[in-house]
Amino acid sequence: MANPQLRTLQKVFGGVGAALFVVALLVAAHTVYFIRSAVHAPGEVIDLLHVESDDDGDGTWKPRVRFRTAAGETIEFESSTSSNPPSYEIGEAVQVLHAPGDPRNARIDGFFSLWGMSIVFGAIGTAFLVVVLVLAIAAAATPAQPTRRGRRRPR
Repeated sequence: MANPQLRTLQKVFGGVGAALFVVALLVAAHTVYFIRSAVHAPGEVIDLLHVESDDDGDGTWKPRVRFRTAAGETIEFESSTSSNPPSYEIGEAVQVLHAPGDPRNARIDGFFSLWGMSIVFGAIGTAFLVVVLVLAIAAAATPAQPTRRGRRRPR
């Protein structure tokens, strides 16, 4: 690849893609640890909170959940994930996972609630690495440019 700008672009995109994959793996490892140590409790969606994303009032909805710990303490928390349309309905029963010593550190036991961040970081990392692959293919398909002395530069 003769073009230094293309090489720099590949390095930047490759570095960002690799970093995002590392973040995805770290978040996934944290989730696995959380699930293995978590306490299960039944919960209920008590409200849907609107998360506004633009001036038009469009946005997503995240559930507010109430559950009771084994010690009888009532805890309410807002899910860290939201969606449009809402993934849950008010009054819907959900399974809750919470940290044994910190019941306020709780999550809904649902696929996206647990794995969503890993998936998002992994998908964005994949997109960056696909760009690197496309740039590598484009560079390989581009013929070498002649130098001033009439010789071709090696690839």
